[in-house]
Amino acid sequence: MDIPHRPDLSTLMTCAAGSQPEALCAVITSCLAMCPASMEKVTRMELIGVALLDQMDPKPMTEPTAIILSGAERSEPNRNSHSKLPAPLRAVVGDSIDALGWLDREQGVKYFSVPMSPTAQGRLELVNLAPGTKLPELAYAGEEYLLVVSGCCRRDGTRLERGDFVESYEQSPYSLVAGDNGHCVLLIGHERLPNQPIRH
Repeated sequence: MDIPHRPDLSTLMTCAAGSQPEALCAVITSCLAMCPASMEKVTRMELIGVALLDQMDPKPMTEPTAIILSGAERSEPNRNSHSKLPAPLRAVVGDSIDALGWLDREQGVKYFSVPMSPTAQGRLELVNLAPGTKLPELAYAGEEYLLVVSGCCRRDGTRLERGDFVESYEQSPYSLVAGDNGHCVLLIGHERLPNQPIRH
């Protein structure tokens, strides 16, 4: 499957370095499971990183921060191919989009809050848009990662389909509307909520 809208190299480098906030990491990991080309780039970056570390003097490392998809597969397996959810997300919420406990946000918009670790900042949720419905504005700080899980939509006139990925910043408003032929399900991660301080 050809995916035209992929993470850029700087985003993939951050992913390979393991330095993304949990909500963003969950979206990019799901994206990698749906996009073999991006997964290949991250794998190469990780191999380069390992090679560089092997040339350095060993130093004690702190234990890595737990993230929502720790230990989950990052490639789309052949089994359970009927599920529309990418493999890492299925490990957290189950196999079926329809079985999730969707909550109404407004007319034509449902959401499901994806569990994160207790200390995680930001927000991670699946959003289900009815045909022709506009995505409501979601207040956040920092970065937003958006992945089309199923269906299609138009974001500022650009058509996005399953597997397409887009990142935004709080200063960058946009308009997103679901296609007319079916529901559009999005996985959206926000780095921080508006009132959360930046963690270093």
